[in-house]
Amino acid sequence: MAIAQLLSRTKELERYQSQSVARSPSVVIANDNVTNPPTDAELDTAFGDAATLPNGFVGLLDDNGAGSVVWFCAIVNDRWWYEQLTVAV
Repeated sequence: MAIAQLLSRTKELERYQSQSVARSPSVVIANDNVTNPPTDAELDTAFGDAATLPNGFVGLLDDNGAGSVVWFCAIVNDRWWYEQLTVAV
């Protein structure tokens, strides 16, 4: 294979890798048993202390792993924010 072809294929692979990373963001999913609503301490246990995680961290909390109550959790300015999600019908 000629050098020009190898360079072209390398660029294609780099483009593919950057596109696939952009299409499949990773979200942490925890299955801890929490109260309704979850406390700051429970969220720290499930994901880690809000002060040590990056601003903009996002996670899903599946209460007790049952799939019946799910919380959307995010960190903004070292504080937890959450919203209970509703299952689609």
